[in-house]
Amino acid sequence: MAIIWDYKGNRYVIENYSKWINEIEKKLESLDYNILDLFNWEERNGNWYSQFQVDKDIAQEEFTPYNCRKLMDIFLSVPSKYRDVHTNIFYRAMIKKLWPELLSEPFNPNLKKYSSYYLKKAGLYWGIRRMTRSW
Repeated sequence: MAIIWDYKGNRYVIENYSKWINEIEKKLESLDYNILDLFNWEERNGNWYSQFQVDKDIAQEEFTPYNCRKLMDIFLSVPSKYRDVHTNIFYRAMIKKLWPELLSEPFNPNLKKYSSYYLKKAGLYWGIRRMTRSW
């Protein structure tokens, strides 16, 4: 985990990630979650969403449902290939059901995202990512 998040060699992080893995492994069997999915939701999203709330305009109204265990259970029950950030299959289906007009707008467009999407379709993404480690 420490290597994935670029904390290689940081003893504090390695010890705490190891502690988290030891605590969560038995629970994961009953929940049928992928450990990397759960780690991403707890570590990355937990930190990112809390920072996002601090940085945004105070006049903006927002509802952030990502601390809801039921929603997390539903999202994590969807196979990862449908939740992939580069293809957005699950999210597009959800939007199509809830507010289809939004599908006329691009999903966070940028060159990196489009490149990742087409590399995945060609089966080259993970090999290139391992070589570059910057994506």
